[in-house]
Amino acid sequence: MKLQQRKMSREDSAAIHIQSTYRMWRTYNHYNTLKKNAMKIQRTWRSFHARKHTQQLQASRAVLQSVMRKWLLSARLKVYFTSIIEIRILW
Repeated sequence: MKLQQRKMSREDSAAIHIQSTYRMWRTYNHYNTLKKNAMKIQRTWRSFHARKHTQQLQASRAVLQSVMRKWLLSARLKVYFTSIIEIRILW
């Protein structure tokens, strides 16, 4: 009877160990899956945010360039027209 109980408890403890190891492995894999998915979401969000920021910078740059070109052109035209007026006065 004792021998049979001891054998049964060994089998029980082996089964418990196997189940415990399987649960640990399953939990570890689930954790790794969640971690990888979280990293994918973070990477996607960061790249979206970076693209949006880059587009805003490019739009700002385009506006600034057009303003500067307009200002430079008006300065050049002012010099051009004043020189034309001076030439006409001298004639």
